[in-house]
Amino acid sequence: MNMSDPVALFHITAQNAGLLIRKMNDSFCFETFELSPSSESVMTNKGRLVRQFPASATRLSPNNFENSEFQEVLVNTLAKMAKQTVAEVQQKVRKAKQEQDEDRDTARPRIVTELLTSIIRGIGKSITVEGVCKNTREVVLWSRSKLPWRRSPVWLLVRVGLHLTMKRLVDGSDETYKRFMIFLMAQVLHIANNKPTQSEVIHIMVTKLSRRLCKLEKPQDGPWLQEISSVVSIASACLHQRWTNICTRLQKPLDLEKLSKIKVEDNLRFSVPEMDEFVFAILHVKKTTQNSIFEPTSSVSTLETQDLPLLATNLHKDYTSFALAMFETWIRDYLSQWINGHIEQESCCEKLQQSLYSYHNTAADWYSRRPEGASRMLLTIGELWIAIDRAAVHKYPMLREYKTEVPTDVWQALSIHSKDDMARLHRLESHLLERERTAALHGRPSIFRSYGETSSFSVRYFIKSAKLQAKKMEIEKSASQHRQDKIKEFRRLEQKYQDLMASSEKMICNYLSVRSFDLVYDEHISSSCNRCCLEQQAKGLRIAVHEWPLPENLLEAQSTVFELEIPRSFSIWHDVTFFPIEDVLGYKSLGERPEFSYPLASYQGLALCRAKVLKRFLTRTWAQPNGQTPNGVIASQSDCPDYMPLGEFKALALLPFGHRIQWMSILVQLAMPAIDFNLPETNYFLASDEYANRPYGAVEVERPMHRRLLKAEFGHQMLTSLTQCVSRVKESWESHTSLCSFTLLTTRLQTLADLSLSVPIQELLSTCRKISYSWLLRLVEKVQETKDDAQRAELLNIVVHVALICAESFKTDDEVLSQILADSRQAAILVEVSIIIYSNSSLANNKDDHLQSIMFDSHLQVHLSALTGELLVDGCPLSRLPHVAPSDLPGMRFCATKIFSSYKVHFGMQDFTGDQTHRDLLVQLHKGSSTLDLIPSRTMRDLLPHHFVDNFVHWYHRTTGTIEFCDISDVWFTKKPANWYFRRDGSGWKLDHCTNVILMPPSSQLAQTIATIMSPIGAPLRIHLLYSVEEKVIDILIPDLQLQFFLKPGESIIWSRQFRNMRIDNGQSLGTLIGLALYSVEPPIATQRAPLERQICN
Repeated sequence: MNMSDPVALFHITAQNAGLLIRKMNDSFCFETFELSPSSESVMTNKGRLVRQFPASATRLSPNNFENSEFQEVLVNTLAKMAKQTVAEVQQKVRKAKQEQDEDRDTARPRIVTELLTSIIRGIGKSITVEGVCKNTREVVLWSRSKLPWRRSPVWLLVRVGLHLTMKRLVDGSDETYKRFMIFLMAQVLHIANNKPTQSEVIHIMVTKLSRRLCKLEKPQDGPWLQEISSVVSIASACLHQRWTNICTRLQKPLDLEKLSKIKVEDNLRFSVPEMDEFVFAILHVKKTTQNSIFEPTSSVSTLETQDLPLLATNLHKDYTSFALAMFETWIRDYLSQWINGHIEQESCCEKLQQSLYSYHNTAADWYSRRPEGASRMLLTIGELWIAIDRAAVHKYPMLREYKTEVPTDVWQALSIHSKDDMARLHRLESHLLERERTAALHGRPSIFRSYGETSSFSVRYFIKSAKLQAKKMEIEKSASQHRQDKIKEFRRLEQKYQDLMASSEKMICNYLSVRSFDLVYDEHISSSCNRCCLEQQAKGLRIAVHEWPLPENLLEAQSTVFELEIPRSFSIWHDVTFFPIEDVLGYKSLGERPEFSYPLASYQGLALCRAKVLKRFLTRTWAQPNGQTPNGVIASQSDCPDYMPLGEFKALALLPFGHRIQWMSILVQLAMPAIDFNLPETNYFLASDEYANRPYGAVEVERPMHRRLLKAEFGHQMLTSLTQCVSRVKESWESHTSLCSFTLLTTRLQTLADLSLSVPIQELLSTCRKISYSWLLRLVEKVQETKDDAQRAELLNIVVHVALICAESFKTDDEVLSQILADSRQAAILVEVSIIIYSNSSLANNKDDHLQSIMFDSHLQVHLSALTGELLVDGCPLSRLPHVAPSDLPGMRFCATKIFSSYKVHFGMQDFTGDQTHRDLLVQLHKGSSTLDLIPSRTMRDLLPHHFVDNFVHWYHRTTGTIEFCDISDVWFTKKPANWYFRRDGSGWKLDHCTNVILMPPSSQLAQTIATIMSPIGAPLRIHLLYSVEEKVIDILIPDLQLQFFLKPGESIIWSRQFRNMRIDNGQSLGTLIGLALYSVEPPIATQRAPLERQICN
């Protein structure tokens, strides 16, 4: 390279550009190009990115270039371009509907390649120069960081500058550049050879150097190539030596000679201290009398009439329904009285909100699959909302002028049974309609959607509130002061920035002279450079943006202040009003999911309608209270299920039609049935009809669809037909579904019928109760006699259903119920039915839990929950005759009533303390004079191989003092010749077999030595060492791999049984698979001429 034609490279950092200034014969050439490509170019390109350098070239005459003023301006311009970014050339991204700078992408180099080039062209001339083409494999890596990682632009700048310069020196050939790069990389590899560099780095460098050599078209041998060959050879030798060291370290020979020095007789005894402690404890246990102490406590407390109730969050599931019922009763009876006495209090709305939320949190989950309960929940929440609305309107009268947005029609879908609840529903709907009419007269905008309008509640309240007006003035005053402070801060930082940059321009960068081998160069260290530190300090100055806290629009500003200082009671009303809409009524869009899910593992048939086609005839919305039309039923005859006659299908589908005539349709079916009342579908249709409450009646409490029941003549006819139907089914308990339907219809009739029919209705309910109770007694007797578990579970389900029918007959008003329960026989029936429902419902759903209810002792205490019907014996549930009886053995609590393999089984629990506390199940077998105790497997764990701990049941024979290992698949048949036995041997135990084979303890010296040798193919506790007393041979078994070896005492050779004449070799090297642990090499006994063979086990 001729120094008379120098070349200068400049990295314009902030502009992502490079500048090359080259002196030509009679001029100076300025060449510009982009360094890092944009992320879009990299990501959208397939394969390598082909790039041309330079992007532009401009020639300048020597007179213009050597002008001192031009050089000063050029230097200052380049320095400013290298440090100052320009927003117009930054990549943009759209966020929050605004264009913002994308700091994670590269800048466009237009300031250099276009602006600077255009300026120079003003005094120069654009020329075409010979360029270079580079195939770059650009990478953008970006994970958990603000900025992505890219290839170094400085390295690209150096390579482009070198390539362009060297290519032009040798008339357009690339060979000089390629050789130089090879030489440069060889020097880097030489430095790496002399420093502790990782092997993979050296290997990559050698590979890269080799690829560079392959790019030479005509490599010529010479001193430079010999030096490169020497450097590569040294690196290869270094890698080879490292690999040799690794192989030597990982392929240590096995110490087989140690085996011949260990005596077998000293390695046959087990030490099992935890098992010894357990055996000692069960042999010295004393008989104790266990008195069960159970003090039942009530989980439901009474509610005070003068205090607004709150539901506890930790309610027991068995008492949740009763706590909810007490809460709902209090709301029904005392809420109106409470709100009248507390409406003036500031905390009135807040207390009501807390009560509502506490109730909904419990009720929503409990009533999720109970339509009638969910209706009660919605009615209770509606009444609480009315109370909050009354309190809020009392405090803010103009709130009455705005719509509540609570829908009025959806309440018709509630399933209401009693007349009192109908009255409550009527009051709720009337209140909502009245609020809606009042708001319609004033024509105010929605209180939820209006913002910054003249008629908005927030604006009107602001105008009347001196407190909010003062708050607005305070906010504006504070914001003005903050803005002035921010302006002062900006001016101060701007001046500081200018001072720092001015100071840095007066300084020059610091360079440190560095000598590396034979090369001496100046290195710039930015961390210790004073000028760079000042520039970095100037760039690090930051100021936060100040935003005006209120909108510019006056009305919107007033609404904003209102939201900032929202009145507490109004905020509660706002949240609670939106709460029924969003959370309770659930106005949410649903995804495309199946309506029902029935996993095959737990499928037992549908619970409601077996024919899905019938379901649509039950659907009646508030907009269509009459349901499906007769023409629709006729048109759907092709959908009739196979098990149902066509006439019955039409009659059942038409049953819900016409909300004013549906009770007449029911009466027709009772008198002249065309439907089967014993079908679950019929029962569900009738229940749906009697609980429906559509549509709303403006004056009367009773719904139009139920008003026919108010007529005495119609009620009398209904009662007569129901009585006849009940008498037809009383003989067979298989008609329990029909009796359920008739009982439900009767309880509905009594809520609305004329008072003259009260006594006959109660007599019919009493008849239903007697019939269902008699069925119940017969079914319980059949359950006790049934031995088949599947049949018993089926009968138990029917028992629960019949018990529920009997309990339904008690569903009357509180006054009538008190009169019924005054009869001790009726009260006894209710108690007995409650016990059966509580006990058998869970048992019928869990057929595998045979020991759910257990009596522990002979002295029993009985407790009965009057709410749930839960019967406890010694604090434990009892649902049937127990499978166990109290035990009379020391330490045992009960014994099985059934004999297992001629053994009587006793059970107990005992705590053992040591390093850790263990609670073990005690199992004792008795047959004549023979007594066996179950030894817990935890006492042998980690002391015996896993197979002998996990796959055997261990029985301690008290008569012989031995422990028998019975196969886990055949635990009851003991004293088999093929079983293993633990026998006492001095202070320890020996585990032997009938074939004179003894298992060696894994903790013995010989076992540990063999385990070390076999460690590549088996863990110590998965290796079985069996010593044959007769053959004097140690068998080494690895069951997991089905491998067998043997060792003769006093020898150091381990032979294979699978591979004849093959043994474990001292040297484990294969020459390959270095570092692979799961293998063992076995060379044969071979003559000198036999080829070496090896068998690999992994």
